Amino acid sequence: MWGERFLAAWIIAILICGTVSFHTQAPLVSLHCPPQENAQQHQATPENCAAFDVLFVRSISDLWGATGGWVHEKREDIAALATVAIAGFTIVLAIATVRLWRVSERSLTDLERAFVFIDGFNVELTTLPDVRGVDELSDLPEIRRPELHVTRFAAQPRWKNGGNTPTRNMTIEVDWRGPGLPLAHDFNYTSRWPRERFFLGPQAIEISNAIEMPGANALINDGHGPIDPWFEPMMFIWGRADYEDIFGHHHFTQWCYRLRFEAHDRRRLRAQFIQWGEYNRTDETSV
Repeated sequence: MWGERFLAAWIIAILICGTVSFHTQAPLVSLHCPPQENAQQHQATPENCAAFDVLFVRSISDLWGATGGWVHEKREDIAALATVAIAGFTIVLAIATVRLWRVSERSLTDLERAFVFIDGFNVELTTLPDVRGVDELSDLPEIRRPELHVTRFAAQPRWKNGGNTPTRNMTIEVDWRGPGLPLAHDFNYTSRWPRERFFLGPQAIEISNAIEMPGANALINDGHGPIDPWFEPMMFIWGRADYEDIFGHHHFTQWCYRLRFEAHDRRRLRAQFIQWGEYNRTDETSV
């Protein structure tokens, strides 16, 4: 930008100097010199040449006079060209303004919109000592590690809105499967139950209904490992949330986790949820 300005300044300076130089070699009769001028002489001499300031002012005056006449003669054409130029500039300015507004709106939407994701699970894990007394456990000699025998397991999803605005028209669905084989690549992640209405405020965390998962003890088998040494049973839980932000855009979040049990101290049983497969995504990561 500065290079263009310097170039324009140089062009203007060259035009001015050229104009003045031309007039310095012109006959002084055109400059109305004193009476002693030689009207027949067509070559300027030092004694009949005017000072530089006189020549400069006269050059600008002549240039302005000639230009003014041309402008007056072509004033309608110039007005038309000016109108077209202003219209073009207005169109360009309008396009730039619209694009800037769209970028600003997109930035505001990304910063403030609701963003729902799964924040983890509340777990209800019951083992045999939780439901039977010590005397009753002695009547079950086949169960050597009753503290690793799962009698009931349920998972309660925690949903979180990480955005600064609430959700609109939000629905969720959750389902599970197992114990059994791994989920196939083309598995249909649908729910056996109807979708539930849900709502999340800004930065809010809410829990949905607990999902009972019978048969979970097959994963731990009282601490003995898989019943079938050639087959490790698996259990899965998955879900999806569909919602709108306050800007009217639809979004979704879906997830799938594999359930596992572990007991490092061989005493206290813990549940773990590990992401499974390509089902874990949102509308932002979809192509």
